[in-house]
Amino acid sequence: MRCLSVGREWIAAGGRAELLGDIALPFVARRCASIGVPIVARSRDDSAVLLVDLYDEEKRALLGRDSGRATRIVVDDMGETIPPGYDAVWNPNPYGNDDLYSGFDGEIIAGEGYVPIRDGLPLWEGGRGGAISFGGGMITAGMRRLAEMIPLAIPAETLLWVGGSAPRQIRSVMATDIWREVSRAGWLITSAGSTLWEAAAVGIPVVVMIFSRNHELAALWAGSSGAPVLDMRDNISTDGLARSLATSVRSAAVLPHLQSGTRSVVDRILALIA
Repeated sequence: MRCLSVGREWIAAGGRAELLGDIALPFVARRCASIGVPIVARSRDDSAVLLVDLYDEEKRALLGRDSGRATRIVVDDMGETIPPGYDAVWNPNPYGNDDLYSGFDGEIIAGEGYVPIRDGLPLWEGGRGGAISFGGGMITAGMRRLAEMIPLAIPAETLLWVGGSAPRQIRSVMATDIWREVSRAGWLITSAGSTLWEAAAVGIPVVVMIFSRNHELAALWAGSSGAPVLDMRDNISTDGLARSLATSVRSAAVLPHLQSGTRSVVDRILALIA
């Protein structure tokens, strides 16, 4: 989704963009179609920029050696060692900084001014009930059991579920346009992914969940701003996690306001090409 934000802005600047790879999530495929970014099995040889957003270290290293692209940029969340061949690294999170890449000689695009938040998000209106987003990835059986416990642990007039089929007693909202309804919820329980940055732009109070290693720095940033953080990898029963979420919701906090930095990312890439 963050690559698509850059692709949309790239097209607005007069360029052409395409997404290389498999798309398993239907709402991502619909977003590709809506902004005119085709999904391709093989990229064109005349592409000026290759933007690599992978966690697979071997594939990262392989694509860094793709000499057919004049400019190669790797996306990184965790301050990991950048393989040879990349001209730049982009950390698309507000906690990103140059110190994470002290051993990298290329261009570093990082900081609050380079977070790819979608334009046109509404501001939080407040309201009753709450919303739950476990992220855009696969929902495990454990996640679903936890979600089904939440209505019992957190009595609320309305509970909204973002992404996929909703557990019982929770109403599903469209993943492509969640903020039309979620901006009217009282709070949001969210994983520490891209939805967290949109929540900071909207201004809704949040509780943050860690599901994987790439969530850790985002959760640390949110926690330092006063938001409750729960590590869902801890060895706690589903019932215990649901009770912890119920307690945390009472102290859900608004994050520092973020604005879209997508245009700034595109400007940096254009300067790098030049």
